[in-house]
Amino acid sequence: MKSTYHTDRLIIKVLQMNDAAFIKQLTNTSDWVTFIGERHIHTLETAREYIRKIAENPLAVYWTVHNKQTMVRIGIVTFLKRDYLPHWDIGFAFLPDYQRSGFAYEAASVILQDLLASDLHKSISATTLDSNVRSIRLLQKLGMICTGKLDNNLLFSTTISII
Repeated sequence: MKSTYHTDRLIIKVLQMNDAAFIKQLTNTSDWVTFIGERHIHTLETAREYIRKIAENPLAVYWTVHNKQTMVRIGIVTFLKRDYLPHWDIGFAFLPDYQRSGFAYEAASVILQDLLASDLHKSISATTLDSNVRSIRLLQKLGMICTGKLDNNLLFSTTISII
């Protein structure tokens, strides 16, 4: 997997310590709290600690998504190996002002395509609350199929076959 991706409208870079203010802002949006959960990141120091834990975890990669024209941080794409899933899990979260503009699809699809093209990731999962209709639609648009349910979460997956 790459540390940087480019699309027509976006630059996507691995999360860095200088993203702390953005992480503080994003993790306190109503959608994050509702659909991902309260992370108690209310200061720059707790945001830095959150980033530090991600950076130290070999089973987690977060990319920040930047608007190419303004270089403003608008969202994240995550890639995690969760104990309870057989495959790595892709996720995404965007600031409210940048939702419903195709940015999440654009960012997640370029990363997903790269990951599935590697020999390491032939299957990738995603989970979302069954009440998160926008996330479900995006996962379906990305080519993922609902394959089950985990508690209140729907489990999606996509597989690339080797021909």
